[in-house]
Amino acid sequence: MMCVSGFNADPATYLEAFTSPRYQQIVREAGDTYITGGDNGLYTHIYERVTN
Repeated sequence: MMCVSGFNADPATYLEAFTSPRYQQIVREAGDTYITGGDNGLYTHIYERVTN
């Protein structure tokens, strides 16, 4: 499954939530039951919208 989200902020600010201790605990608890490959199956790519 792929999840896509949009945001209008500095990418570093957006990514802070994914590096918090609380988020890391949620990922550990989810493990292979909900995440294919466990926490190694998660990754984030940031794409920037190109404007003219």
